[in-house]
Amino acid sequence: MARNGEAIHGTRPWRRFGEGPTVVKSGAMGEQSARPFTAQDIRFTTKGSALYATALGWPQDGVMRVDSLAQDSAFAPGSIDRVEVVGVAGSTPFKRSRKGLEVRLPEGLAGAPAVVLKVFGHGLV
Repeated sequence: MARNGEAIHGTRPWRRFGEGPTVVKSGAMGEQSARPFTAQDIRFTTKGSALYATALGWPQDGVMRVDSLAQDSAFAPGSIDRVEVVGVAGSTPFKRSRKGLEVRLPEGLAGAPAVVLKVFGHGLV
C-alpha cells in the first residue's frame, strides 16, 4: 500500500474494470477454487487526469502488456503521452501498437506482487 496506494485511494472506476485470464468465482466458498492472479490480470482506476493500470503479478519477461490500451482501442481511443511506474521517479519508455501498450518494468521491482502504471494522455479519462 505504501508504494501503490495512490492507484487505490480517492480513485474512480475507468471505462473497463479490468482484463486478464483469471476468473474470480463468487459465492460462498468460491475462494477454494480460485487460481492465483497473473501479470495479464490488470485492473483499472482513474484519478484526476491519470489512468492507473495495476498488474496483479510480475511478468516473466519484465514487460507489462495492457491490451485495453492498444492503438485504436475502443476503450482508449486517444493518445498516450507519458507513462510512469508508480514508486519510480520519472517517466518510463513505452511502445503502443495495435496489440497493446508495452512497458519494460524496472528490474528493482522484480517479483513485486503488484505493479502500477500511471498513464497520461488525451481521451483516456
